[in-house]
Amino acid sequence: MDRVDKDESRAAVIHRLVALTFLPRTYITHLVDELDEYEDLEVYIHRARYDRRISGHAADKACLALMLNLRLDWCSELLEIIPNLQRAIAFAHEDGEVSQHQAMAARLAVVLGVTNFMVIKCLEGVEQPCCPMTALQHLKKTGCIDREEVPALYMSFMAYLDVETSEGYLNDDAAQGDMLKALVSAQQDGHLAAPDHCTAHLVVQFGMTDTEAREIGMWPDIMWNIVKAVRAAKILFIKRAASVNELHARRYHELADGDVDEAYQRLMKRLC
Repeated sequence: MDRVDKDESRAAVIHRLVALTFLPRTYITHLVDELDEYEDLEVYIHRARYDRRISGHAADKACLALMLNLRLDWCSELLEIIPNLQRAIAFAHEDGEVSQHQAMAARLAVVLGVTNFMVIKCLEGVEQPCCPMTALQHLKKTGCIDREEVPALYMSFMAYLDVETSEGYLNDDAAQGDMLKALVSAQQDGHLAAPDHCTAHLVVQFGMTDTEAREIGMWPDIMWNIVKAVRAAKILFIKRAASVNELHARRYHELADGDVDEAYQRLMKRLC
């Protein structure tokens, strides 16, 4: 970057950060010159929060606007209604403001406690859209997170919880590491409404995206009933897998219309 380009970038960064944080230009200029980070503007927001120059709420608004490339006033109104940053991001996706990949990367950034820019860089090369576990496995493979962290991070993503709370549910006597049981405990404690619980259950059990899971849960004859949703997901899984191999398609389709659990178990054994 030559001197002219750098000066222009510096001025643009300062202008953007002042508009997002309403902090004095002198303080922002000092931060920009100290950190010299022109691509990842969230770094400056987190530093301002650390310096106690802005509140956590103000930082969340600014980061949300940066992560999703949305207007600050829209983000401010959204967080007034939905204070949980992860849930606010999910709502922005459901409302059609951002893509599934944008929403997933932003939510992972919140869970991991890093910037959205870092997550997007780490996920480059991963086929999109992908399910949250695929993203976490890729982050583990590239050394961004440790293997032991994956279960709690995954549950935190699915249940909109902080990592410490998720670890507590996964490690308690009721779950003993079983995420589906941990999700039940979280719902019983009021952390998960029926739609979120149903969606999380399907994502964990079948490895589908949260958009696919939510669509199944919303079917009129299911309406977030987990037992019905699991049966529907098994039928969908069977038909998708069977369609890859036409030789077995008819057999699996017939079984799916009858004993779904038997068909699913047979198919899983074959695939494994």
